[in-house]
Amino acid sequence: MLVALKIQHAIDHMFENLWSCNRALLIDVPYDKDRHAAALCKLHQRHCAVLDLTDASWRRIETVVVQRLY
Repeated sequence: MLVALKIQHAIDHMFENLWSCNRALLIDVPYDKDRHAAALCKLHQRHCAVLDLTDASWRRIETVVVQRLY
């Protein structure tokens, strides 16, 4: 069984076929072969897992206070 596929990814096609069921979000999509959003999400999640900036501005002056009972 042969199936013909038509790839449509042009801007004029998006504006010509803009119906209520064919809405598109206006996002920044580069004209590359590797423009998958899932790859960007994985990179962003890995980047956030490495950084811990909860109190980064206090790191230089943070001191350890030892309290003793005697």
